[in-house]
Amino acid sequence: VSVEEAQLLADAKPSAELIIIENANHLFFSIQGNDLENSKSYNESQRALDQQLVPIIVSFIEKTETEKSTIEE
Repeated sequence: VSVEEAQLLADAKPSAELIIIENANHLFFSIQGNDLENSKSYNESQRALDQQLVPIIVSFIEKTETEKSTIEE
């Protein structure tokens, strides 16, 4: 989705946290080129995930676990 569409989705759910990873595509590959490079990346599974992704996922899991344990108490 475009950044604008992502913002609309986030606006529809006030508790959502929107994080934009610049130049990352749907596979979370960092794309430095044009649409052709982006298209080619879908067949290049050896590409590394964008370096920003893992810390974002870890933070989400930690936050979710904290919220879950708070609810259970």
